[in-house]
Amino acid sequence: MKIIFLNGPPGSGKDFAGRAILSLCPQAQTAKFASVLKERTHGLYGIYRDGQPVPHDWFEDRKDEPAEEFMGLTPRQAYIAVSEEYMKPKHGAAVFGSLLVQELRSRNAPLVAITDSGFVQEAREIVEHFGAEHCRLVRVRRKECSFQHDSRGYIDLSTLGVPPIEVVNDGTSGFIENLILGLHDVFPLSTQSP
Repeated sequence: MKIIFLNGPPGSGKDFAGRAILSLCPQAQTAKFASVLKERTHGLYGIYRDGQPVPHDWFEDRKDEPAEEFMGLTPRQAYIAVSEEYMKPKHGAAVFGSLLVQELRSRNAPLVAITDSGFVQEAREIVEHFGAEHCRLVRVRRKECSFQHDSRGYIDLSTLGVPPIEVVNDGTSGFIENLILGLHDVFPLSTQSP
């Protein structure tokens, strides 16, 4: 399995890049470190549907709006609090990386784009399990986007043997073209634009 870590601030285009990768490599899949965190946070706050915590993307279109379900916090604030004040202090900084390794081991995909990379400790778990030669880091930059209200940041995996690719999302098709060019020599993606 080959892994692409997409790393950038909220709104920079990581999910868009993940969808572009899926369109170029139909056997590829996407994953998120935060999926387990979000679903467990939903359970903690009693946000259920059909007896199960609502899916990880349930609040995606309103993650920065205060929500009654989270007692007035935004979903993002609730996720960060559970992550940084409970899970990581109790189980270590790499906890979500370890949980994602378990999930990925059960998948049958030649390529997985992790669209929410933002902590070296989590990424290290993936790199150590799958091997640096199978991993690539893509840092997505966008002028109006920052990590100001997010606990994540830009990461550097070069000490783990994973070279970075820098891609600027300027809102044009050049964003995806540069992504394809940066990954083409490492991953067998089609050269056709999505």
